[in-house]
Amino acid sequence: MHRWGWFALALVVALLLAACGEDDSGPDRPTGSPTGTPAPALDATAEAEDAAPLDYTTFQPGWRVPSGFTVLRTTDTAAGDTGAFFAEVRNDTGRLLRTVEGTLYLLDADNVLLDSLTLNVPLNDIPPGHTFALGRTFPLPDGYAAVSAWLDYTPADAPSLAAFYDLPVTVESHGPGQAVPYEVRGSVQNTAGRDLLFWDVTLIAQDADNQIVGLTHAVLSLDSPGAPWPAGAAVPFEARFGGLAVDPASVASVTAAVAGYAPLDSPG
Repeated sequence: MHRWGWFALALVVALLLAACGEDDSGPDRPTGSPTGTPAPALDATAEAEDAAPLDYTTFQPGWRVPSGFTVLRTTDTAAGDTGAFFAEVRNDTGRLLRTVEGTLYLLDADNVLLDSLTLNVPLNDIPPGHTFALGRTFPLPDGYAAVSAWLDYTPADAPSLAAFYDLPVTVESHGPGQAVPYEVRGSVQNTAGRDLLFWDVTLIAQDADNQIVGLTHAVLSLDSPGAPWPAGAAVPFEARFGGLAVDPASVASVTAAVAGYAPLDSPG
């Protein structure tokens, strides 16, 4: 009996220890932590593919211009491996325009986007009624069929600079160049009555039908780089067309438009 008594006592102690072991919940876990089998890790590649935007966009060919922009003429051509898009637009918004921005969307036969290109208008504070030109040549991507041109502007309540448009310009010579398709030389005069800190000389190449076939901007030959354009000074310029919509021999004429800018508080 003594041996069986010790056995019974040992059994009771073992049961008590087992009960204490069941109460031990192990290391602390945050409230609500899962205790079952962890979910499989999310496939990173699948997640990236689901979140990525579609790799195509459709557009309608033609123009998208804001109300008040009057398109006077356009050129839209594609020949060989070169495309060209040019336009002349008049600001009929009745507002002063701080800047004008544009984008060309190059499309395939299904109007799916192939590429996009920036259209620059290097003018500031464009007044109502003023005409400006924009455009460029571009290498044709595979599958090219059409272009969609979008223009927009930033209006201004007041000018940021004193702007002087239609300064006198003389085109003295133009013709095919040796290093570039076409070159132009001439001179411009500052009749603003004050020194100009910024300026733009836009050159437009035209064919015999007065269609725009090229556009570029001239560099003025001032006495020192970075110097202002002195009031009253006539200075020479050179302009090079990096691309044309036609053979250089088909260029019939070149026109120029000159704008200059001075600080609002400059004398004059």
